[in-house]
Amino acid sequence: MFYRLGEFCARHARRVLVSWAVVLLLAVTAAVLLSRPTGSDYRLPGAEFQETADRINELLPEAGVGGTSMVFHTGGREFTAEQRAGLERIAQELEQLSTVVSVSDPFELSRQLSEAEAERTQAWYAVGQFLDEVETELDLPYERYLIYDHLFNPESLSEAYRTEDFDAQLDVIEHELEALDDVLVGPVMELVESMDPEEPLSISEQLQLSEAYVSSLRAVQALSEDSSVAILGVQLKDPAHLLSAEEREQLTHTVITGLPEGVGAEFGLELVQDLGGLLGPSEILGLAVALLVLLVVLGRIAAAGLPLLVTLVGAGTGIALIFTASRFVDIADTDVVLALMLGLAVGIDYALLYIYRWQRSFPAVPTPEELGPRQLRASLARSSAEAGRTIFFAAVTTMVALAALAVTGVPFLAIMGLSAALTIGIVALATLTAVPAALSLLGVRALRAPRTTTPPLRGLLAGVGSRIPGLVSKNEGTPEETSTKQVSLALPTRFPVPSLLVPLGLMVILALPVLDMRLALPAGSSEPEGSTAHEAYVLTAEHFGDGATARIYALAELAESPGDQADEAAQLQASLGLAQHFAADSAVARAAPVAVSDDGRVHLIQLTPRFGPLDDQTAAILAAMQDEREATMVEFGLDSLSFTGRVVADADLAAALSTAVPLYVGVVLLVCVVILFLLFRRLWIPLLTCAGYVLSLLAGLGAVVAVYQWGWGAELFGVVGDQADDGAVVAFLPMLMAGVLFGLAIDYQLFTASGMRQARAESVPGWAVVTEGLRRSRTVVLACGLIMVAVFIGFAYSELTAIRQISFALAVAILLEAFVVRTIMVPAAIQLLGERAWPRSENRREGGGHETQSEEFDHNPKKFATVNTVNGVQNTEGVTHD
Repeated sequence: MFYRLGEFCARHARRVLVSWAVVLLLAVTAAVLLSRPTGSDYRLPGAEFQETADRINELLPEAGVGGTSMVFHTGGREFTAEQRAGLERIAQELEQLSTVVSVSDPFELSRQLSEAEAERTQAWYAVGQFLDEVETELDLPYERYLIYDHLFNPESLSEAYRTEDFDAQLDVIEHELEALDDVLVGPVMELVESMDPEEPLSISEQLQLSEAYVSSLRAVQALSEDSSVAILGVQLKDPAHLLSAEEREQLTHTVITGLPEGVGAEFGLELVQDLGGLLGPSEILGLAVALLVLLVVLGRIAAAGLPLLVTLVGAGTGIALIFTASRFVDIADTDVVLALMLGLAVGIDYALLYIYRWQRSFPAVPTPEELGPRQLRASLARSSAEAGRTIFFAAVTTMVALAALAVTGVPFLAIMGLSAALTIGIVALATLTAVPAALSLLGVRALRAPRTTTPPLRGLLAGVGSRIPGLVSKNEGTPEETSTKQVSLALPTRFPVPSLLVPLGLMVILALPVLDMRLALPAGSSEPEGSTAHEAYVLTAEHFGDGATARIYALAELAESPGDQADEAAQLQASLGLAQHFAADSAVARAAPVAVSDDGRVHLIQLTPRFGPLDDQTAAILAAMQDEREATMVEFGLDSLSFTGRVVADADLAAALSTAVPLYVGVVLLVCVVILFLLFRRLWIPLLTCAGYVLSLLAGLGAVVAVYQWGWGAELFGVVGDQADDGAVVAFLPMLMAGVLFGLAIDYQLFTASGMRQARAESVPGWAVVTEGLRRSRTVVLACGLIMVAVFIGFAYSELTAIRQISFALAVAILLEAFVVRTIMVPAAIQLLGERAWPRSENRREGGGHETQSEEFDHNPKKFATVNTVNGVQNTEGVTHD
């Protein structure tokens, strides 16, 4: 099938290339006409945080979770009157935008708090004056504090004080207090009177209401104590991640252009996180490094540029189709960038493999007259038959691993995996069709120049392994060279035990940080230092407490509406009572009601912990409230009580993904064992492949923890310096990396193990099989590894937090896969296993493909000669066992 496909594409080269240009044009046109804005919505149906957020949007739309924050600061100076007026104008202009529902005024909230505190002070002063008058008469000076406590919270009195005499005295006090006029004479009383309660509030009730009201205002304050930082809360019609880039730009532009002199503005991550450019400077630099590697391996500019061009066409088509699909499903920014990153990395590797195999099919570069159209098409067809099967299998394996993310039950992971799988499939198809078509037009211009020695550029890569003593065969012979050469055994065959144990120990050390891995969604704390999202996070934490970035929202639904049995005062008291209940936890700094439904049945309470979002004590607060959920519902007569917010989302996602990752990895490993067993008909190579895959996976995750969570070497990757306190690993990284790395690990194992198997089929002695296999696969494996690392490192400076971590983790894992696991550790293990690694029934003299080989051995086991027949040209190589 692949032979005929290659021949067809070579025969109809111009039609094939024009067809790809048309497909790309149509895909881009569809994307322009149908695409919707991408976002960063990580929904998890069935999770508590998701269901609670949806419920809030349904029952309390005015307090929905689709808002954003804008932080204004003056550099430590108090806002002047002119600056306050300027910010109020900005708030008014924002409210005029079609995307904005309302804007909170931090200065108005501060004024309300000041008035409420003054009213509370006056109320307690009035009560204090009364107690001064009756204190002598009641002779209770030492129990005065109990009276205060009783007025504020009658349930707090100890039974030891509840004597008959003391209860009688309290009755006297309460009777006397009834003679007082209302002690609340400010906004709190105005609020009470506006509710038109059925019965006047007692003095005790007034004092309790005043205290609760002041506490609730403090909990929602948006102006710092030194009046140098103010937070403007903007309620949007749609969540920020669903706004188009133009709409988000309109919001930020309105603020920036209206800023008063001396005031700076910072914006939340949800407002400024954007794709920006799909390919920035760092990504382009990574592609430039990949082009250099291609030039080193392929030796011709035309041949080196072809993989990059074909991959860009295939990946561009895939990305355009993903944007088109955004009309029908929610596509995240991460989906697009991840698909592009993987498409570029594997696409360049696939094209390199094809062209490299095609070049090696010629013992010398023929002239255009010698390589006529028929001979050229035949050579491309043979290359398609040989390389096409490898490319197809590698692509299908990777696509299946990514598409299998759909079985995790996490929708955003499923879309992410399917998007990447689609792009990889298109890139593979472009390689199998456009590459032979283009090569048929380039002809001898894509072949290496005639030479008697290794050219400098290609020798640079060819010597990489040789400069590591014993890593690969020294004095490597090539199929084009006809002279016999002496070749020393590779490091894994000379010293198999150290070659296995030393790298194993190093990889275990690299993997140790995984034990301290914290999972969380991307937030401002993980943004590069100096970015507006990070500055907004830091200013909020410094001036309003760490807990201001970790707020938890409790949605309480009463079994019966207070409005049906009492009045609005009862509704407010019920809401304040819930807030006081949560605030009783010493780890909760503030709690306040932020919304109540019209019938008083649904209450939304905002809780501000004393600790940051990634602090273990914050997670303990949430766990305690969830554990006490049933008791709280009984105490307050609630029909339901649920929680949402970033802390809840992190906990729910971490729990869901931590459960799914072992299952997913187990399924992937089982598939790996089955596939490789069918290919090699022996369990050892599949088991070694799985073991190496797991080691690379854990080492890559460990490196992410060390850099992005602990802050080791963070400045090299633009990570903030306080990651040890605020860092976390993106919640879905382990699952996603497991799927991506699986396909790539199998690819590299196939490259090396297939070379060894072919050597066995050619009757290479068993002690030299590993060395010969490494010799045949070395260039491709190292080149593919370098290209992938270059591309991934380029994306490690992406605008998106998740992509930065994913690309870094994959770069480390691929580096270990290509340079350690598949070229040192697994070959060493195969060398130790000897004949047990291979099926006994395998015919060691079975040839394959369009290349026939025969061997002539003398009786000296330290030396053998190999005679290759490639396109009628013989090549003899000798191998010496030192």
